Amino acid sequence: MLQQFFADLDRVGETRSVTDKVAILEEIKVYADDLLKEVIYEVFNPYHTYGITVKPYKGRVVPDAYDDSRILSEWCELTGHLKRRELTGNDAKAAVQDFLALCGSYTDWFVSLLNRNMRVGVRGGVVDRIYPGYINWFLCNLCSEYTEGDLEKMGAPAAAVKLDGVRCFIGCFEPGISMVRTLSRNGQPLYNTDHIIAALSHWAQDYVIDCEVFTETFEKTASITRTQTVHPNARELTCRVIAAIPLGEWHTKQASPMRNYRSYALKIADSTGVCIQYIPHEEVRTHEDVQQLMDLYFENGYEGVVLYDLDLPYQFARKGWKKWKPVETHDFRIKGVWLGMMCTDTGEIFAADEVPNDGREYVHCVRAISVDTGEMIASVGSGFSREQRIQFRDDFMSDPDRFLSYQLEVKYQGKTPDGSLRFPRFLRLRTDK
Repeated sequence: MLQQFFADLDRVGETRSVTDKVAILEEIKVYADDLLKEVIYEVFNPYHTYGITVKPYKGRVVPDAYDDSRILSEWCELTGHLKRRELTGNDAKAAVQDFLALCGSYTDWFVSLLNRNMRVGVRGGVVDRIYPGYINWFLCNLCSEYTEGDLEKMGAPAAAVKLDGVRCFIGCFEPGISMVRTLSRNGQPLYNTDHIIAALSHWAQDYVIDCEVFTETFEKTASITRTQTVHPNARELTCRVIAAIPLGEWHTKQASPMRNYRSYALKIADSTGVCIQYIPHEEVRTHEDVQQLMDLYFENGYEGVVLYDLDLPYQFARKGWKKWKPVETHDFRIKGVWLGMMCTDTGEIFAADEVPNDGREYVHCVRAISVDTGEMIASVGSGFSREQRIQFRDDFMSDPDRFLSYQLEVKYQGKTPDGSLRFPRFLRLRTDK
């Protein structure tokens, strides 16, 4: 069965048509429904990780050592140990290598699955069409842009400072596993927050704690939380609690009013250590109230203001909360170009030496463009279309001096104290200056 299963998954990867992908997956369901569900669960469930990155297997392969049922049994047993952290570090690596040695011709596929990658271009929309409601996707309350008329729609509007940090969620996300973890707003693991987890571990058994972690600058915060090894500045991170959602309500998505979650957050912050603090709010009634707070927060070096409706339930979507941040545009002299490789299927971008060996097609592109802000060299990596990333790379390679003589028009949300740009986004290449 595995031979046909993986051959059909290869067919899924060979087509770019979502309709065709769904059709092939429906064919697989006919003869391997349980296996397909298990693979999708292991790859897409946002609430578990294996704690290991598996590199392409280069060891000795024992051909046909196990039959299909034995391989699948060993795979399920191994992933269970990894999820529960019963195997970590060198023990985990050794167990993975032992398993891969017995997978025969399926070794490359199981390397991908252990890296939680189906390598066939399937995303959440396709998964929901095949198995509606099967995956409990990671969802949280996100902000949309504030407009002056928004206050009229709020029953109990309140404004709080918008911090220049990394949004994160701390809790026990996997049912039946009491391990406390820190996840990003996209459900991805964040690192070097052990001291924060230790301070919140008691509460994190019963609540998912919605918060921001930060230190001096956003760039430094992002560097610490994305570094998978121990970062020397990890303990500089502090945590500001926004809301605390009871674990049962988080999983069922049946939320209570924001007022309740703010109250729980205050209780948690008051009972924990100095690295955990509550983000206070001010009740507002008019746009002028919001404008005064915006001016105050921005003058004190913060990003802007966030508005909540305290009477509205926590929304697991981009609605309900509003954000207001000052936006500027400016033309900056180009100082350098970062090159990389882009997946033609998904648009994912990698450094040239980090391209996955997953059978997908990759093309040369621009990863980011460095500009001179006047105080420092800053990197602009978002806002480019796929076509622009390829074209700008070709333009740079054909005449680097000419390309570096251009300017980049950038939209950004003010500057950090050291002169870097907050959330810079490419608008256009200025060849006329």
